[in-house]
Amino acid sequence: MKKIHALDDRTVATIAGLPSDAMYLIKIMVAEIKLYQLNRNRKMSTKAIANLFSTVLHGQFRTGFPFFVGMLITGVDDAGGHVFNFDGSGSITEDPYTTTGSGSPFAAGALETMWEEDMDEASAIRTAAFALRSAIIRDMASGDGMMIFVINKDGMRELSREEIKEVLGDKFPLAN
Repeated sequence: MKKIHALDDRTVATIAGLPSDAMYLIKIMVAEIKLYQLNRNRKMSTKAIANLFSTVLHGQFRTGFPFFVGMLITGVDDAGGHVFNFDGSGSITEDPYTTTGSGSPFAAGALETMWEEDMDEASAIRTAAFALRSAIIRDMASGDGMMIFVINKDGMRELSREEIKEVLGDKFPLAN
């Protein structure tokens, strides 16, 4: 299943956990973001989107029937780039990089080794690709697909399979 979903033109959510819960949350978030933009005639900041998501998660957690998801929200706004991580109760942390899902311990190892502050775009793509590769190779629940989005002040784009193959070269782990 698709693991990255656009919330607006510069913010995405990644999903792990129960797909039905995650897709329901994506639909809620997209609708709330559009409503905010219509009512205020301006974009929601990435931090505001993350805070809204945290509130939705916490509200459901308090009912005793939490969403079974591990999600990240990441994006770029006027304040710069952001990566937010959530637990099922709605707790939120902002980190320079993070992982979620069953393959996250493997991806985290690659990120800790390769990540550097103020990386250029090509280095960041390479780091993300190798982190995902580590999860795919070592965790059977991670599947065999890879999606990478580039988000910057100019917008957002998804890398093609060919672009990912070019980055990983002979280390490309996916079936043809």
